[in-house]
Amino acid sequence: MENYEKQQLLLKEIYELISLRQEGEYWDFKRQWHSDNGSLLHDIICMANNLTNHDGLIIIGVDEGNDFSIADTTDDPNKKTTQNLVDFLRSKKFAGGYRPTVTVEALCIAQGQIDVITIKNDLNIPYYLDEKYQNVIEGHIYVRIADTNTPVNKLADRHVVERLWRKHLRLDVPIIETLSYYLTKPSDWDITYDPDESLYYRFAPEFTVSQIPNDDLKGYEFYFYAQTDSTPRWYEIVFRYHQTVIASFQGIALDGARYFTNVPKLGGFGEGCLGWKYSYPYFIEGSLGYLTHRFFYKEGKDECTWAHNKFVEYVLFFESEEERISFNEYANYNNKKLNEAIQAVKDFPLPEHLSELEAAEHQRRFKQSLALQQMLLDFREEEWKTATDNYLQRRDCSVYEYNSIADTRLR
Repeated sequence: MENYEKQQLLLKEIYELISLRQEGEYWDFKRQWHSDNGSLLHDIICMANNLTNHDGLIIIGVDEGNDFSIADTTDDPNKKTTQNLVDFLRSKKFAGGYRPTVTVEALCIAQGQIDVITIKNDLNIPYYLDEKYQNVIEGHIYVRIADTNTPVNKLADRHVVERLWRKHLRLDVPIIETLSYYLTKPSDWDITYDPDESLYYRFAPEFTVSQIPNDDLKGYEFYFYAQTDSTPRWYEIVFRYHQTVIASFQGIALDGARYFTNVPKLGGFGEGCLGWKYSYPYFIEGSLGYLTHRFFYKEGKDECTWAHNKFVEYVLFFESEEERISFNEYANYNNKKLNEAIQAVKDFPLPEHLSELEAAEHQRRFKQSLALQQMLLDFREEEWKTATDNYLQRRDCSVYEYNSIADTRLR
């Protein structure tokens, strides 16, 4: 996802959190930047050690003592950038050499600027110091529980610390979630000496993945024709934990085997004579299918990149299953607009050997996918508008503030 889109999603989340008018287990409000670095370090460690599976958020520029109003951070003398914080943490002696991963985003809204420190959720918890810094004590594990941080002169309760270590060791994580995590590290997988040349995860070799040719499959998907070589080769992608199959997908080698991926899911909506009136291939970001798709992409290889780009041009990527369902409802409701968009798409050049029926079906799918890509952007823009409108209504903003924030979200 592009940086602009990520920033808009973050701002949407911040609006929603401010509207709650309370702090929570992974977010904290500050009226201004910390005046002393010891307090800043303590807050970052607590957020890094929160008990959720969500990034920690320290939202600076929100005055909870004044009805959660915005306190502009533009001229804050203690303001820091991502690089400032990275350098600051790097200079501290953390146990094991593991440091929280942080970023800073400056977000402009109607009433001014707020800054958000994001502390990434990861498995290197618990974070704590090996050497005292100001009033942050070495060996002390600080955590975020509900809306409260462990006091700087106290230790987290033993049962809470045990939960952090269990997360670190992945003792409470289902096997599928463990596999999902390993798939985000494709460079840590090696080829086995088995005849099928399956891969195993170097640091947990009980996890393997095999690509097994399946010559019995002969089907064609419309997006195959976007490739220079439209002839696919079908596979079965099989994930195993020890000898147990824990997941499998259909795989396809595209463009003369220059690019390999798993087949997207098929979604749709509306009633047609043979099923959905409108359909599309899709992935849910963060799902096992999506992670498998990313795992096999050899980014940086020109031929592979070209084939990959032509493939994803016709695939919809949703942030969640909930977003996909909401999008279906939105697109179905706006079917007149959708039909106009489909009509505006030019015919795709298809091979002459296809029957009239086959060509018509592939043409329909091509046009629908491109039109739905644009409609997904429109849907997200309207979702963004709804989130900011709800925020403004709860804040009881003036007309000037409303117009100002509306302008911001369109930039």
